[in-house]
Amino acid sequence: DPSAAGPNEGPYDERSAAAKQAYAEWMPIRDQLDGRIFRSFAFGGLIDLMMLDTRHWDRDRQTTATDAVTIEDPERTILGPDQEAWLTDQLMSSQARWRFIAQQIVFGPIQVGGSILNPDQWDGYAAARQRVLDSVAQGGSTVILSGDLHSSGAAEIPRDPFDAASYDPETGAGSLAVEFVTPGVTSPAFPPGSNTSVLPQILATNRHIHFADIESRGYMIVDVDADRVQASWFHYTQADIESRRPATPTADTSYVTHWGSNRVTRA
Repeated sequence: DPSAAGPNEGPYDERSAAAKQAYAEWMPIRDQLDGRIFRSFAFGGLIDLMMLDTRHWDRDRQTTATDAVTIEDPERTILGPDQEAWLTDQLMSSQARWRFIAQQIVFGPIQVGGSILNPDQWDGYAAARQRVLDSVAQGGSTVILSGDLHSSGAAEIPRDPFDAASYDPETGAGSLAVEFVTPGVTSPAFPPGSNTSVLPQILATNRHIHFADIESRGYMIVDVDADRVQASWFHYTQADIESRRPATPTADTSYVTHWGSNRVTRA
């Protein structure tokens, strides 16, 4: 976001170019001539994995959580026209048992007090999210893998999780996909105590979110076979993060989605 820099951080274009250079030099990724990072991988007939770029590639600028006109703009895009067309083609042509969409930011809606929590996520690009769901709805079981929020989570993805007529969080009816969110190992999350002070209010409003931990750091392991996808979260203590010594994480919880169900349940 060009507006997110401090006064002494330099021009946005220069910082963006430096970030892309560092990413290309340090991440295990093959360079593409035009600088794109969106790409796909096939794992036999089990998984088609689609890797997106929701940060740099022709993305419309972020807006505020209260700017409903911009958020609902049907022309607004988070992927850019060519990447969005590529994703549509990937989803529609996939013959794999599972379709995985891996990308940087939380896909499903999150509201607090009747307003979206973070317009930097797909919540700030409502029409673009619905266009992706149009393609998701035409095919088989889809799992979305996300990060960025520095939190752990498992959620169902209906078109509108707040519409009781079209989605039932008790049965999963109306859900089109599922989303698993990974925390960061060292990136700070919400302040200590947030799981008891803040999280219950979020879960009460967002009933499509079936599990969340917003204060622990760690990682997520995804295990896949033909019948189910299981995500398991492993968390570290604050002392683990601050220590130079190797630490053993705590196995927190696991959630699973079964093929054809488009819902998540405790494993």
